[in-house]
Amino acid sequence: MKRCFLFQHKLILDILIKNLGTLISVDRFKQEIWNNTDINDSSFRTVMKRLKDKIKDDDFIISHKGYGYIIEKVLDK
Repeated sequence: MKRCFLFQHKLILDILIKNLGTLISVDRFKQEIWNNTDINDSSFRTVMKRLKDKIKDDDFIISHKGYGYIIEKVLDK
């Protein structure tokens, strides 16, 4: 089961990085990672929380409650 979460975390990060600066809906994650299977919101939140817990010291994934998740672009000064 742990390996499954690691693979899901990688897929979530891949989607966010490929779409840097774009808000990704929970439904899109469900479709791209679980092939639109019936995964409930609670299960998705568990996967996302475990990922965010792993990066908590440098949490760059921003949640937009009710909409989705984004990695906002960091602008160099």
